[in-house]
Amino acid sequence: MIKYFKNFIKYFTKNFNNFIKKIFGKNKSVPVAALSLVAKLAALGSVLIYQAYFGLSHPQLKIYAYSINIPNYLFTALGASLTGIVVPIYAGLDKKRGGAFLNALITSVAALSAAAAGAAILLAPVIVGFTDYAGAARDYAVFAVRVLAPVMFFYALRDIFAGALQSRGRFYAVALVSAPGSAIIAAYTVLGAGRFGVTGLIYATLIGFSLQAFILAPGVAKTGYRFKPDFKFFKNPDLLRGAKLIPPVLLGVCAYQINMLFNNNMATAYGTENITNTVLNVTLIPILTLIYSITAIYYPKLSAAASGAANGAANEEFKARSAEIISSITCFTAPAMVGLYLLRFEIMKLLIFRGAVTIEETILAGEILGIYSLSVAFVGIKEALDKIFYERKQAAPSGIAGVVIMVSNAAFQFLLRKRLGAHSLPAAYALSSFLGSGALFFWFAKKIGIGKIYLNLLKFFACACIMGLAITAIKSVFNTDGFFGNAAALFTCVLGGAAVYFALIRALKVEVKLL
Repeated sequence: MIKYFKNFIKYFTKNFNNFIKKIFGKNKSVPVAALSLVAKLAALGSVLIYQAYFGLSHPQLKIYAYSINIPNYLFTALGASLTGIVVPIYAGLDKKRGGAFLNALITSVAALSAAAAGAAILLAPVIVGFTDYAGAARDYAVFAVRVLAPVMFFYALRDIFAGALQSRGRFYAVALVSAPGSAIIAAYTVLGAGRFGVTGLIYATLIGFSLQAFILAPGVAKTGYRFKPDFKFFKNPDLLRGAKLIPPVLLGVCAYQINMLFNNNMATAYGTENITNTVLNVTLIPILTLIYSITAIYYPKLSAAASGAANGAANEEFKARSAEIISSITCFTAPAMVGLYLLRFEIMKLLIFRGAVTIEETILAGEILGIYSLSVAFVGIKEALDKIFYERKQAAPSGIAGVVIMVSNAAFQFLLRKRLGAHSLPAAYALSSFLGSGALFFWFAKKIGIGKIYLNLLKFFACACIMGLAITAIKSVFNTDGFFGNAAALFTCVLGGAAVYFALIRALKVEVKLL
């Protein structure tokens, strides 16, 4: 069975890569971003399927939504750090030395993640103790956290493999890595949810998420790498060099994850775990996927520019690459921010208002979506700036910005919770994202220089605002009461808004370079 599965993955990977090359040629950023979004839409689809089946108010499904985010938020931060370290180090090593580096990294991280999973299993009652769950709900949450804790181990392997593949210019398998897991979750909901309920969904999620590392393994093996445990990993010079970068890098990327983990716990007080999880799947997660896809393409070229940035010409090249990344990301996130806000209720009605989901829950989801959408562009700019600073071996600015975001998010949450209730979670996150990205952009301008990039950013936001006027005008023509009317209005608004936005971009001659 394993042999057939391995051969299938090998055949699919080879032919899929050839298919993509025939369509897009040497351009990688567009297909990688598109494939990543397709994978995330598949993940969103699986979420919508089980939410429609169980309903957003199902008590065990709320606990499931809380529990799955524990390993997700904890290890996504470490995974982003690993990818950020693996790419620049591994890309500069020859085959032999690169293999030794991966052996040491996998051995050490596997031990660390296994220990973390074991600690989560043992400390599950303590972790759940920070929520408002009590009685049977608390016991079920402890059970769910313990079942899903091993996902941490597979997340770690997935992110190491992803970094290794990206450093060798292989992006497509990484972009689609989450799709099979989403298919398993959707299939379980359709075929087994009636018999095994949410408990079966928890185990299906464990299986689906664990597959992600195995899906990338054949691609890594295709590069010529073969794993050999290295229990003397603490002596590997390249690993030690990378380990020095982990604390500041981890501090920088933890801002989003810790804030989401904090908000995940706070959502239990309002009973909005499922709604918050759905909104994040619609806003920040697809946007971050797009951002990671763009930065993954630019990362090797940014590394090359950074390696020679000591002289004037090379430093100008690095500035140019940095400006390209920031402009490319803002080009997509600025209209996304405006569009998501203006179409927040239409999007939620189309996605979740069916089955056991009520209109009141749908309206609340739309309100939370609108507030979260205000952070989209700022999160995008921060993630781009993080990568730029990491390549300059200047992780401190991102770390400081991360602290600003984490502290201000908690402070705003406690200041706003009495007045805004469940709405205080996205409001605090949007405000803290604005502060953190603003501080990091100021640091970037001071240390590296912004040149004329601010003019590009202003043009993107101006075009997005004009696009918003067009969307408002288009929406006023449609009757959005029924499903088909709402779908037609949403489709026309998105299509018309995109046409207006990109026409304005072209008219203003805003340069956006996609690799």
